[in-house]
Amino acid sequence: MKKVRMTLVILITVFFCNKICAQTEVLSATLQQGDKTSILYGPDAFIEAIKLVKDSTDVINLSSGKFNAPTINKACIIYGAGFERDEERNLYPTIVDRVIIKPDIVSDDDGNKHNKEGAMDGLHIEGIYFSSCHFSGNDEAIYEVRNISFNRCYLGMLTFFYSGMNSCPFNSKVVNCVIGKLSHFPNAVNFGVYNSIIEEATCAQDIYNKDVIIKNCIIFNTYYYGCVYKDNIFISDYIFHTTAETASFCSYNIATKKNCFQNIDASRNINNWEGKTSIGIFGEDIGRKYDNKYTYKLKEGNASIYIGSDGKEVGLYGGEYPFTKIPSNPQILSKEVDVQTTTEGKLKVSIKIEAQP
Repeated sequence: MKKVRMTLVILITVFFCNKICAQTEVLSATLQQGDKTSILYGPDAFIEAIKLVKDSTDVINLSSGKFNAPTINKACIIYGAGFERDEERNLYPTIVDRVIIKPDIVSDDDGNKHNKEGAMDGLHIEGIYFSSCHFSGNDEAIYEVRNISFNRCYLGMLTFFYSGMNSCPFNSKVVNCVIGKLSHFPNAVNFGVYNSIIEEATCAQDIYNKDVIIKNCIIFNTYYYGCVYKDNIFISDYIFHTTAETASFCSYNIATKKNCFQNIDASRNINNWEGKTSIGIFGEDIGRKYDNKYTYKLKEGNASIYIGSDGKEVGLYGGEYPFTKIPSNPQILSKEVDVQTTTEGKLKVSIKIEAQP
């Protein structure tokens, strides 16, 4: 019961900060560490909250509004208010500019420098609009990050290769996101992008990496990308034809371009549908980049025609993670507060909360 009350207090605090933010640009970050709750204010609140994080189970809740970007050097759980504005539902986005994610450098007994082992393991980020996000290495070392997840974010760019320095994600995933440009992770192991919208996927990689999968996504353009594509929809005039793309594995994908997969080896070109129109797939022309006015659901009847590799429909609403933009942390949509207390000194408050499991 104590935990429930604490959660409600945090939700009410975040709600009022969201309302203030929408009107006066006052920002807040609420940091929950066990039973301890800290509230930080202003454009640097996200930066200060990251500095206070001590454990991967610490939770940061960001209000709506635009924050200065921290360098994230440790694992924690970070929730924003969502990545799109929806005034009818009283929701405003959390916006963060270009963010760098990298662990600190430490020295061993012999004086050799390396990245702090395990520092980033378990980082979870959800419901934030990022202009770009870079997993950056350090001058002294290439590092590995494990169990990283992005959910329901907008990522103007997501890259694991920055300024000549490598980083390598293990057992990590991107789910229900909108990605402007997905770029550069040639050494990734067990990395996946699921039920997301990708405007451009590009990687300077000329070998087939079976440990990278793009599944149940809508992809508007791809270039030099040797990985596994399953159950996607390609809205593009592009034909897979370079060495990297010939090395790709493509199965149960829909493509608007005729002969899109013709140059892929027959053993890796399995049950794809080519030459379909956007109107034929969705019942409307969805254009060539993300637009929030579209749901991107298959045209009525198509869910039973285009069946993917797992027996579920192809595209955003099939697979293991059907597409949604609603953050999993509770969002307060509305509240009603009586103007005066009762004779017993109590104040009646009615709150409507929405959350996605």
